[in-house]
Amino acid sequence: MCGTERNRMMGLPTTISVYFSDLPDPRIDRCKRHLLTDILTITLCAMVANADTWVDIADFGTDKAAWLRTF
Repeated sequence: MCGTERNRMMGLPTTISVYFSDLPDPRIDRCKRHLLTDILTITLCAMVANADTWVDIADFGTDKAAWLRTF
């Protein structure tokens, strides 16, 4: 049983990024400006907030940057 599964069963809080942490990152190392888990988490949050396009998602990330850094 993995840690995330155990935490969920015990009612312990976890972060969204934990669910993405095992995904392989196909990007070239020298081109990475942001962690893949951060990109996916921001994308998910933006979509929940009704972002429909990549521009909407980028705007969400920019507009909510201070709030997103609290996690």
